[in-house]
Amino acid sequence: ATTGVLGRVAGENVNTYAYTLNTLSAGSNYSLVLSGSATFGISPASLTIAATNQSKCQGQNFTFDGATMFSTSPSSLPNGENVGSVTLTSSGANSGALAGSYNIIPSAATGGSFLASNYAISYITTSALTVNPLQTPTVTLTSSDVDGIFAYGTPVTFTAIASSVVGNTGIVYDFKVNGVS
Repeated sequence: ATTGVLGRVAGENVNTYAYTLNTLSAGSNYSLVLSGSATFGISPASLTIAATNQSKCQGQNFTFDGATMFSTSPSSLPNGENVGSVTLTSSGANSGALAGSYNIIPSAATGGSFLASNYAISYITTSALTVNPLQTPTVTLTSSDVDGIFAYGTPVTFTAIASSVVGNTGIVYDFKVNGVS
């Protein structure tokens, strides 16, 4: 009767590893020998990486955060490993990009606790950076003078109501009367 277990050369990364006899025994009257191809291999695991959709206003530069603006499938990697960052690019990221939708291209996954060579990585390029068109606010101007005739030296109060502009806060409007603010 045989007792014990086979062993293997230590290793967790993609590679070919040899089996060993470890504690396997057929008793004192027999000698066990591993012959032939006494190896096994660890193959790369599949990993899919996609950028998350983003948006910006026309005229702005957009900076990608490669540490947070992506997802992986599977969402949990083996042995608790994680991807630290992914390079993300898009032709819509610069301030000169016109309104529209631009693909975000992920590449070069690195960092974290994973070893890229242990994975067959597929990058999904269908995520989008949406560039929203510039919006011109509509300004409605009313005055406290009901007849619209302003006498020199007479105080007049103007009230301006501007529509909101997506992505722009704290807008300051400068009103001028006869070229004077």
